[in-house]
Amino acid sequence: MHQSTSHNSVHVASRQAERRKRNKKRAVKTRSGSDAGNGFLNTTFYPLVADRIHLKNRVQRQRDFYTSLCHLARLYRFKPLDVSSYVYPHDIFMACRHAADQLKRVSPDLHLLIIEDDKHAATLATAKVYDTGRTLYYIPMQSVHEMLASKRHRKASALLLSVLAYLYQLVGIEYYTHSYIGGCYESLLEWIVTNDGDFEPSDFHRRISNIMASFYYGRKIKKQLAHPYTLQAFESRLLAFKPTSPSEEQLLAVAVEAFDLYSDYPERGVYDSFVHCLIDPGEEYRVTPDQYLSFTWAAAGWLLEDSIEYVNGDLQETGAMDEPLALQFFDRPQKKPLHDLCFETKLFHLIEEIIDYLNTV
Repeated sequence: MHQSTSHNSVHVASRQAERRKRNKKRAVKTRSGSDAGNGFLNTTFYPLVADRIHLKNRVQRQRDFYTSLCHLARLYRFKPLDVSSYVYPHDIFMACRHAADQLKRVSPDLHLLIIEDDKHAATLATAKVYDTGRTLYYIPMQSVHEMLASKRHRKASALLLSVLAYLYQLVGIEYYTHSYIGGCYESLLEWIVTNDGDFEPSDFHRRISNIMASFYYGRKIKKQLAHPYTLQAFESRLLAFKPTSPSEEQLLAVAVEAFDLYSDYPERGVYDSFVHCLIDPGEEYRVTPDQYLSFTWAAAGWLLEDSIEYVNGDLQETGAMDEPLALQFFDRPQKKPLHDLCFETKLFHLIEEIIDYLNTV
């Protein structure tokens, strides 16, 4: 579905357009992973940076680390490195680097980390990342607005609102009017006003009107998505919906997929599986989830094209991307690898299906 691109490229979901990237800001919520335990990550230590392994609490750190190393080596069937000739903390650094090399031979998709939190002084954990494909998952509200304005789509738009309310209220996808994309629109507006002489009068007023409309109508839709009843009515709307066209058949399939996910994971949100800067922590400039996963306004036309170009430039210099991940701690023996990304896999597929529907409705 997506064109292949370079490392520093990102594509738009459901055949919209391409883009590059450069990040500046944004913090992210955190998660422990389905198999990781409660309370999480006050501090993280990346295994290949020796000077980040602090000298304090040496005995407890060594005990936790070597215990977890034994558990990891037993599960993945390798012999830990003999580090008796090294002093602390270089012994931990060398042992961890060797373990990471051994792990890559068996499971190349896993990252090995040393983690400190309120329960662990320095324990090994493996992380499996859900690969988003460096894709922009932008859900366009302009298509929703057009459906709501049509009496012919009254029942379909009501069901669609319930699907989107699930993504907004429970999954936690950010709404663009007060998020990264909203800031993008505001920057475009400022640029147009500052460079008004570059436009024909009719084009200038059209662009200003389009951006102002995106905020005005977007806020109205947001109120409906945030209303508790919109989500509460999801099941009844789904059961009552009788499709009368191929487009409505597509909507029904999307709604069933969304309701199944809602039923199977009633308390899961997308930000539950993000840990900011856990992977590639040395990269200062990063793509963060609010920058590639969001409701937006534009479904087509100049505003979509200009906003994607803006995002290309804004994210151009990033060297890393925060993506969903699942962690497995080795503070105790593990019978098998446990990295459950089923929710994330189903969620991102659902979002692609919704975007595809909204781009063709």
